[in-house]
Amino acid sequence: MKRNVVCAGVIAALIVLGGCFPEKRVSWSPDGRWATVKGADGLYLCDESGKLSQRLVENVASVAWLPDSKHLVLSRSETVPSWAQATAVLTAERRQELEARAPKLREELLAYTGDWDKFKPKAIEGLTGGETLALFACVREKFSAGLPEKLGEKWDDLKKLEPAVYALQLATVTPGAALELGPTLAKSLDSFDDLRVAPGGKAVAYRGAAPADDPAKPLFVLSLDGKGAPLHVADRAAMFPDWSSDGRYLVYAATRAVMEDGRKDLRLGIVARRLVADANGTLLETLPDAEELAGIVFQNEVRVRCLRDGRVLFATLEVHLPCTSLDMPQRAGLFAVDPGHEPNVTRLTPRQAESELPDAIFLFEVSPDEQHVTVPGGNGRLAILTLATGDVWEVVGEKEVDHLRTEPTWRSSDELCFAFVPGTEGAKERAAITLAKLDWAQHKAERKIISADWPDNIVTDFLVEKKPAPLATQPAAPKEGS
Repeated sequence: MKRNVVCAGVIAALIVLGGCFPEKRVSWSPDGRWATVKGADGLYLCDESGKLSQRLVENVASVAWLPDSKHLVLSRSETVPSWAQATAVLTAERRQELEARAPKLREELLAYTGDWDKFKPKAIEGLTGGETLALFACVREKFSAGLPEKLGEKWDDLKKLEPAVYALQLATVTPGAALELGPTLAKSLDSFDDLRVAPGGKAVAYRGAAPADDPAKPLFVLSLDGKGAPLHVADRAAMFPDWSSDGRYLVYAATRAVMEDGRKDLRLGIVARRLVADANGTLLETLPDAEELAGIVFQNEVRVRCLRDGRVLFATLEVHLPCTSLDMPQRAGLFAVDPGHEPNVTRLTPRQAESELPDAIFLFEVSPDEQHVTVPGGNGRLAILTLATGDVWEVVGEKEVDHLRTEPTWRSSDELCFAFVPGTEGAKERAAITLAKLDWAQHKAERKIISADWPDNIVTDFLVEKKPAPLATQPAAPKEGS
């Protein structure tokens, strides 16, 4: 996705930098026939042999399958050259609020005398990344007097800036691995992130926009029939919410504390659920209050997954307060709470097994039969944990990889899709997307590489990529005295 910035000092206010957190680049349809492949230049489909379709859509930020395996919901973007086009997606009131900030931003630009790479104007405080881009476009078009002379080369950067408009849109997979774009459900200056479709296929949950320095974002739910506005579910939600198996509740992790991106302080949070739909899967007009299920150490990457037996799975640190930083556990565990019964939290990872598991347990994913979970590591290792027994099976070893390139995904209850580096001792070759048939009795995985023919230009920064920053996989320990 194309992004433009004015100067390094406002990058953090404009976008959340990518590259250090692995995306789910390959996502299989519920029936296992097709997988979406989020390439460097757009969205593709592939079958189990790895045969790629033509590029179907450009600039796709997020994608999710509907239960029928025939439809998708996409978050995709299009750059626009002007303030008017960008803010056409806003209400009149919000557009006026942004435009009222433009003269203040111009004054700050004219008055600033320091290093432009450290320029953080007060006029953008509280704005989302998309709103900030639009505000700079407004200044460029309507309040530019004196700015070219003041900014010099930075004015050239400002002239190149292009805001983006994001669309949440339905699409249909047609014969021949083609994609027919359907109705647009919503538009925004910011991406619709972490899409999660309801089990009945009638609604989608997503995280919306927040002030650019807060990684936790508000959670919304929207009907896929195109009727009704998005319903606000929670503020400052973590990245991976889920639906209850009956499609009536959204379950998610959240925090009340403002999260400043890059801060290392400990934040407390909750796992909560909120009733959003009736027994038929139709969204409610008014949502009742959320029900708090468990207290946790909050991490923006906390994933919640709901099982058909009613249990809610999540990963967190087991902390007993008060404690010092030396008392903080160094590894997270997997836990469950059952809101339909006595609301006790149950540990699912035996303590002796935690040391055997890779470190990115926050990225766990449940198998379709709900018997196992994948646990990846920042170094690329991949293990499977059997929920009933606590047994751990290492499927990809540390010597086969260099780092985690994509989240592993299940194609079926006995077939797993992941990336590894062919060769021995993690040789510096191109990584490969692999389907592995799992033999549970023998703990053997029969691997089949499906990405051998995928062009490099599609998988740049994915299978062929620059060395990323280290993956932060655990919550930070609290500072002394905090």
